[in-house]
Amino acid sequence: MARPTTGYDVLLRDGGIARVRPLSPADREALHALVARSSVRSAYLRFFTGGTATAHTYMDLLTGRGYRGHALVAVMGERLVGVAEYIPADGDPAEAEVSILLDDEVHGHGLGTLLLEHIALDAAEHGVEELVATVLPDN
Repeated sequence: MARPTTGYDVLLRDGGIARVRPLSPADREALHALVARSSVRSAYLRFFTGGTATAHTYMDLLTGRGYRGHALVAVMGERLVGVAEYIPADGDPAEAEVSILLDDEVHGHGLGTLLLEHIALDAAEHGVEELVATVLPDN
């Protein structure tokens, strides 16, 4: 069953609501704002580098032509607060790498878990049978 392309609301642990929808190229600026708000630690845990230069470069790839992954974003109010994506593995479309970046202010509200659930559903609809993630030991 395909989810609506306009998105859907999800209920957070604290009773808040976030809107989850497919990523759009028009989200580029909002993704850069998300990275700019991210702590150095959050950027390090997601991108394995110090600073945010790599993260900003990646956001351009995520919204650019030729991006071969699938991504969902979460919005609260008018602010993009999370992005989850998967990229099918080269040579094995049944496997994909998954990653998530959340605004530091929404950590602990269950949004990461909800994004993982919904990106997994999207992946399954596209023939992905296994999601893998590369994470640092302290993440």
